[in-house]
Amino acid sequence: VLVKDIRNGAAASAPANLTGYGGKLYFSANDGINGVELWESDGSESGTKIVQDFVTGTGSFNPSNLKVYNNSLFFSARVPTTGVGIELYRYQPASGVSLFADIFPGTTNSSPNLFVESSDNKLFFKARDPLSNADKLFVTDGIAAPAVVPNNEYLVSTMGRSGNNILAGASVDGSDNQLYSFNGTAFSLLKIIRTAGSGIFDTKFYKSELQGLTYFVARTDEAGYEPWVTDGTTEGTHLLKDINTTGENPGVSNSASGYFTDYKGKVFFAATSGDYGGELWVTDGTTAGTVLFKDIVEGNLGSNPANLTIHNGLLYFLANDPAAGRELWVSDGTAEGTHLLADFNPGSAGLSAG
Repeated sequence: VLVKDIRNGAAASAPANLTGYGGKLYFSANDGINGVELWESDGSESGTKIVQDFVTGTGSFNPSNLKVYNNSLFFSARVPTTGVGIELYRYQPASGVSLFADIFPGTTNSSPNLFVESSDNKLFFKARDPLSNADKLFVTDGIAAPAVVPNNEYLVSTMGRSGNNILAGASVDGSDNQLYSFNGTAFSLLKIIRTAGSGIFDTKFYKSELQGLTYFVARTDEAGYEPWVTDGTTEGTHLLKDINTTGENPGVSNSASGYFTDYKGKVFFAATSGDYGGELWVTDGTTAGTVLFKDIVEGNLGSNPANLTIHNGLLYFLANDPAAGRELWVSDGTAEGTHLLADFNPGSAGLSAG
């Protein structure tokens, strides 16, 4: 059911960055009056409301990269009238929204993103460092202002966590991106992903709490962009599977893997192959155990599943269906128990959902 028509009329409020915090759902949305601001919902129409019109009028605060940490909601945003760029903000119900740190003073954006909480409860993230004018690894305990981590000559492109260490796609000069590990004191090279050049990591790393493994997508000359897996050791870091081996250049065809999600002891994800198109895949962390879960749209057109989410013990996701269009699907972890939940927008038009 529709929870609330945030923006009256046919124009969309475009809710995004959905994040659970304190028993409520927080997200960015535009009601057509206050611009893009921070909203909250308790699941009811009356309880779905703007948190604060931080940029008064139709100007937009544009909160993004929402992360729950240390009993607070952290995110990046910008107030155009203050002379401050995109910086780190914090929301607490008792005190409201406040600027937590102006990392790059002035109008230049530090653009904090890729937040990762470490095993010792520190918050790591990527941001533009004013001293080097480069993207570096920062850390905060949620109380003190963020600081660049020590012994840090590396430029960070993407990051995640494995065990007690922070993982990062990084390089010294930006030209040779490889997989590094940061143990809280220093960086060390974990794995050379691409021997002839930059590994070019594609998405944020996904830490499987059920398997104790971390998944990511990286490029090699032999396989193109494909899913990788690591247990935090050099020996345990390897290509998970070359899923897409078709096309004019089979060796470097890309599978566009993403939306990795823990469910019933395995990790489900979306990937594209020449035989099936974009479909739902599943892995137990091994190459042999990485298989197509269900060919929803038979042939190579693909259903292009996305936005995998667990709710009440079931796996929900968006997928294309020739008859129903792009709609909400549900799975109990079996191919037979995976089906269209409902044709919310009757006919083949489908939903405009994300």
